[in-house]
Amino acid sequence: MTISHTGKYWWASILVDERIDQPAHPTARQRAGGPVGMDLGVHCLAVLSNGELIANPRHLRTAANRLAKAQRQLARTGWWILNGSGQPTQLSRRRPPRGVAYKPTTGRLKARARVSRLYAELAARRATTQHALTKHLVTNYDRIAIEDLNVAGMTCSAKGSQDAPGSNVAAKAGLNRSILDLGFGEIRRQLEYKTGWYGSQLVVADRYAPTSKMCSVCRAVKPKLSLAERTYTCNWCGTSIDRDFNAACNILSVATNANNYDACGTQESLNARPAARRASAQPVATTLDGQAIASQVTPAKQLAGHPTQTEARNYKPDT
Repeated sequence: MTISHTGKYWWASILVDERIDQPAHPTARQRAGGPVGMDLGVHCLAVLSNGELIANPRHLRTAANRLAKAQRQLARTGWWILNGSGQPTQLSRRRPPRGVAYKPTTGRLKARARVSRLYAELAARRATTQHALTKHLVTNYDRIAIEDLNVAGMTCSAKGSQDAPGSNVAAKAGLNRSILDLGFGEIRRQLEYKTGWYGSQLVVADRYAPTSKMCSVCRAVKPKLSLAERTYTCNWCGTSIDRDFNAACNILSVATNANNYDACGTQESLNARPAARRASAQPVATTLDGQAIASQVTPAKQLAGHPTQTEARNYKPDT
């Protein structure tokens, strides 16, 4: 038994060894739902390839005012400095230095408990959203396709260095907080074990596949796509759809390709393959008339997960 304390609650966890047979086949409801691709983001928590939108609850933004108020109240409290007999003699607003006996005031203990309780409530709301989303996916679809997101790279600081300072540091810091508030890594972790529990399958698209810049209709790749463009407009076939929905459709297409394996991993990653096999494993982009677009993007030609400019920029379909 493990006893833990979170916020104002105490929890007792009991570990039980029980053998449960995992389902060998998807259920009828999962087969009816079929495969689905999911694009995680900040504008919406998740966009599915069937058109379903899961709104971003923005738990941190909702609790920000209450947290700021509670932390200001905590900062105004202090410590009692104790004498040799352990009696309080002086009130200090700053933490006493090492070697000085002290104890927090009653007001500080209450303020600290209030901050701890607010953070525990925030973590509980975030976990509820994550579990509800993953449970919905694994019980309604037989195959879930997601991206292999580099969350550490997505949330790196834009401060730069003293010699080369960054730009838009405050905006990037806000974006980092929003990404970390959603917990992309935790969502993938839950999908990895819940798919085994419920008989569905998790497939992961390659990290370097241009799912956001590729058109889900004609498979042409745009050379540039800024984060401010919420609508994807194809320069070749004229398709105009929501960029997140377009990415979800591409994630499903790329992840369910025969060259990809599930998240449990029985095949080497795309970057681990020899150059000849790596180039042949790239998804082939074609137009509506079935004509292939030459010079496909390979991970060796990409910088920070973004494809370089290819001959697709100059491609014009026959009219």
